[in-house]
Amino acid sequence: MFTGKDPRSVNHFRGSHAQLHELEREQRTTTMLIRYALVLTCFVILAVLISGQAYPKDRAMRIQANRFERAIQQYYAEEMDYPDQLADVSQYILLDGQWPKDPYAGRNIVECGSEQFNAAYTVGMLHYERLDSGDSTGYKLLVFGRKGVLDTRWGGQTR
Repeated sequence: MFTGKDPRSVNHFRGSHAQLHELEREQRTTTMLIRYALVLTCFVILAVLISGQAYPKDRAMRIQANRFERAIQQYYAEEMDYPDQLADVSQYILLDGQWPKDPYAGRNIVECGSEQFNAAYTVGMLHYERLDSGDSTGYKLLVFGRKGVLDTRWGGQTR
């Protein structure tokens, strides 16, 4: 006859009520840790997307700076010296007859003449400086983005 109680289940849970409670607590803790990890991951992804690294125009400016850097290296390969000014590499920089455009304002990228960042003036510009030191020559190329210097490129050779 059925009395409404299963003696096996009563006996089984009678001794393990504390264990069941502990298991539930561990599961809640694990669930909360997973939620915190997901939230933290979302914040990290958001921070990367908001940062200058992920900003598409900053990325485009770095690509344009690569073209100028390759032009400087081509100039060096032919002249065995670095140019005095960025304008000296103009023959190497044209792509399909076009001068590289500043991705922020769509104008031609130019040398700004200063290492100082000015948000109203130097965004989307470059600063080139020839470096001479004893038996070494080289260059420094600063790339200006929307929030300041995006990148600094260095190159050099020992004579």
